[in-house]
Amino acid sequence: MTDPSPQELAAAPTKCHQDRGTRIAWSAISIIGVGVLVLGGWRMRQVLSSYDPASLLDRHGPAVIGIPLAVCVATIFVGVMRAIEGQFKLDFLGLKAEGAAASACLWIAAFAAISLVIRVLW
Repeated sequence: MTDPSPQELAAAPTKCHQDRGTRIAWSAISIIGVGVLVLGGWRMRQVLSSYDPASLLDRHGPAVIGIPLAVCVATIFVGVMRAIEGQFKLDFLGLKAEGAAASACLWIAAFAAISLVIRVLW
């Protein structure tokens, strides 16, 4: 087997070039997640300004703030991981997943962990 010529190497796309669009898409999802988090907080502040914030947070804090925050943080986390690493494989306790399935499993695990922390600490 012979080595490829420089022209063939230049014409052949590398893994980085093939995944560039995917990385851009996941980066955009992460940026949109941060924007939704900021705009959602701003909108929630406007809507809830007429209520007593102390009693509202005391009674409904995990539901009003915690769950939307957990969704956004888990989405941002998975988006950043996909933008940095590309497709990844998951092999944990007999569960094997690749690509989108691994992303979904990672999102579920991140959401569950954040929700559990909110439940324990609130």
